[in-house]
Amino acid sequence: CTWTMTGRYCTLMWWENSGTYTGTWSYSIDGGAAINVTSTGLTDSFRTLKIDLGTYASHTVTVARVTGSICMSGALFTPGAGVSTVRCGVGGTHSNDWATTITARARRATFRGFAAGLQIIRLGHNDAALQGTTGTTPTGFKTNIQTLITEATLNSNTKAILLLPDPPTRATATPFDYPSYWPKLAELAAENSNVAYLDLNSVLNATYTSGNTAGWYRDQVHRTASGYQAEAKVIADL
Repeated sequence: CTWTMTGRYCTLMWWENSGTYTGTWSYSIDGGAAINVTSTGLTDSFRTLKIDLGTYASHTVTVARVTGSICMSGALFTPGAGVSTVRCGVGGTHSNDWATTITARARRATFRGFAAGLQIIRLGHNDAALQGTTGTTPTGFKTNIQTLITEATLNSNTKAILLLPDPPTRATATPFDYPSYWPKLAELAAENSNVAYLDLNSVLNATYTSGNTAGWYRDQVHRTASGYQAEAKVIADL
């Protein structure tokens, strides 16, 4: 594998599984000497290696197999050594899609496919909106999110999981209204280790009207750029 990108740091990500993906691979920077990396024998685990490329410029990183079977998942180039984010969400989905509809392999790839120190799970609006079709009650929603939490905790790089409620909406839902789903996230945070619940709505806007007045909505539920910026600042301040 060869990547040529602009950045100062490169994080290499690979999958290890004892007996399947183990061995030695090497990486080189801008045609320099190859440096070997050997598997540690972990089971179903992603590992990362952050490389300081020396300068913020265009660099070429080459990865090559030396021995065994190697499963590289990619390379992430960044301008600094700080926080990097990867979005795995799919618009229009609900918790039942993630917990039961997709295959176990796809679910594993999503929640264990990136070396994420913090995983943020944010669902709920579509569960309420589509409850007549999916039959997902608040209790069923909680069961689905627990499935995702369990999958995320199997990612050896994940140190914490943050649960967020979707923004308040002007839409209505029956028989369970939208706020009926949010307390289930708080319950899960109390019942699981290294899982936290952040009630963004009480911090930013408890109602759709107040958030819309602040310019944080582009429709009945989705945030504007300034709305997402306001949310991101609250999360970053944690």
